[in-house]
Amino acid sequence: MRWIAAALFFVATLCAQGGGSVQFRDLAAMAATGKPVMPCAELRSLTSYDLSVISANVIPASSEAPEHCRVNLMVLPEINIQVNLPTAWNGRLYMFGNGGWAGEPFESAGRAAHRARGLKAGFMTAATDTGHSVLSEPGASFALNRQKLLDFGFRAMHVTAVTAKTIAAAYYATPPAK
Repeated sequence: MRWIAAALFFVATLCAQGGGSVQFRDLAAMAATGKPVMPCAELRSLTSYDLSVISANVIPASSEAPEHCRVNLMVLPEINIQVNLPTAWNGRLYMFGNGGWAGEPFESAGRAAHRARGLKAGFMTAATDTGHSVLSEPGASFALNRQKLLDFGFRAMHVTAVTAKTIAAAYYATPPAK
């Protein structure tokens, strides 16, 4: 009898996995509250010792996403970050990505879909490769490098959130509320 209860518990737990994943629900009601206070290209001036702004370009509106400022950055030693700042911002940050061993290119289909969905809802979006590229370091081969393992394990997510909030504070003159 105990093994049946244990099996049922295991199956129920297994079925619940992913059920609470982030889902966009009726975000059309969220009003835009923020507008840029500086040109997108000026975000390149935020480059500092440990942060390099690689590019900052306005992406015109399309059927996939509204007009936004796309900023590609790198934080030492090798954490790549992409932040997208909509012209009409709802005041919130949506950070997404990284299933499995992470490291997917920012233009991969899944990432592009998440980015577009967040931007359509007025969110600024942020994504990271967690400090390695699946193209040059497939599987978990990056884990042989201790710093990359630390970046993947916890550091990259924190650095991405802090960096995205810094970029938003400069671009909109206010950090995200949530």
